[in-house]
Amino acid sequence: MTKAMLTVRLDEETERQLADILAHEKTDKSELIRRLIVERWLKLQAGRVK
Repeated sequence: MTKAMLTVRLDEETERQLADILAHEKTDKSELIRRLIVERWLKLQAGRVK
């Protein structure tokens, strides 16, 4: 598996929201992004089946 570096620019409010999500879910940024991508991809695939 190839790992790619991802840089994201967030405003201060979004940074605070991200920190709250990470603390609540006890995860890190990489895992959160992976889960969000999988969720969105699965929704996309479900839409294609119809």
